[in-house]
Amino acid sequence: MSTPRWQRCLARDGAELWPLVRDANRFGVFAGGDRRRRPLAKLGRAALDEAIAAGQVEPDGEAYRLTQMGRATAIRASGGLEGFAGQHRQMVSRSLIDRAGRLTKVKINALESPLGRLATGLSPRQRQAGERFLADYHRSSLLAPVTRNWSADALARAPGRAGGQAETSLTRIRAKDRVMRALAAAGKRNEAVLMAALVREESLASLERRFGWKARSGRAVLAQALDALAWHYRLI
Repeated sequence: MSTPRWQRCLARDGAELWPLVRDANRFGVFAGGDRRRRPLAKLGRAALDEAIAAGQVEPDGEAYRLTQMGRATAIRASGGLEGFAGQHRQMVSRSLIDRAGRLTKVKINALESPLGRLATGLSPRQRQAGERFLADYHRSSLLAPVTRNWSADALARAPGRAGGQAETSLTRIRAKDRVMRALAAAGKRNEAVLMAALVREESLASLERRFGWKARSGRAVLAQALDALAWHYRLI
C-alpha cells in the first residue's frame, strides 16, 4: 500500500495536522502549524482513524502528529534523508541525563530510543506506549531542573527553564501535563521503573540490582510498567 500524500507532508519539519475550522470531520496538514495558510494536504475522519489504529498517527493535544513508526514510513516513501541510510536516521538534538546527574545535549537518531536496546520480548503496544511517553517527556519542560528526586510529585513542582521561558510555551506545558497524567495512571511502582529505564536509560541489570529484583526479571517488570502506560494511552 502506498503512503498517502498527507502523511508524507506531515513528515516535513514543523508540519502539523489539525481539524479544519469549517469542517471538524476533515483535517489538514499545515506548514509550521500555521492554520491561517492553505493546508498542504487534507484527509477525512475515516482515513485519520485508520492511521491511528495502524500506529502511524497519535493525538498531540488538539492536533495530531506522526508516531516514530509513521514518520519512518513517510521517510521510506519519500526516499529522502540520503537514500536508504536516511530511512533509519533522523538526527536531532536531545537533552539527556548522564550517570552523574548532569544535563547534557547530544545528537541522537530520533528513530531510535532507549527502548531500542530493550525491544526484544516487548510487544508493539508496549514499545509504542514507551515511545509516546518519551516523546512527551522530551517535548516537555521536565528536563529543566536536574535533581535526584525523580518522583511524580517532585516533577509536578518542577519549574521551567531559566527565565521561565519553558513554562510560557503552551506545547511544553501540554506535554508536561500528559507526562504527569501518564505517570499518575501507571502508579508509583511503575513510575519508578519507567523513569529509571526510559528517562535515565538504566540497563535491566542495573534495575534488578537497584530494586532488588530477581536476576533476569527486569524485562518482565518493565513490560508490566509499559502495559500500564498502554492502558492509559488506550492502546490495549
